[in-house]
Amino acid sequence: MTDKPIREYDRFILRLPDGMREKLQARATLNDRSMNSEVTAILAEALGVADEISLRELKDASKILEREEKVLKGELAQVQERRMAINEQMMRIYQRRGK
Repeated sequence: MTDKPIREYDRFILRLPDGMREKLQARATLNDRSMNSEVTAILAEALGVADEISLRELKDASKILEREEKVLKGELAQVQERRMAINEQMMRIYQRRGK
């Protein structure tokens, strides 16, 4: 969410009624989040600040995907170079056979 260390975040101990923890865990799993992130998302929605948090999370995700894209482009270029080298070898073999 922000760049400050986790120990600087506000902490709040919460007692849950029987069965609620399991429901929360199931919802968090469904949304591919930790339980803490799920509770934060639920509270943000209830307090009307969900869009602000969502925008921040989307920006972070976009940065991560941009870095991954650069890595994948580099890997793709290497694969294409290897494929071209193999195709060149194949052409030389076909040319030798044709003579």
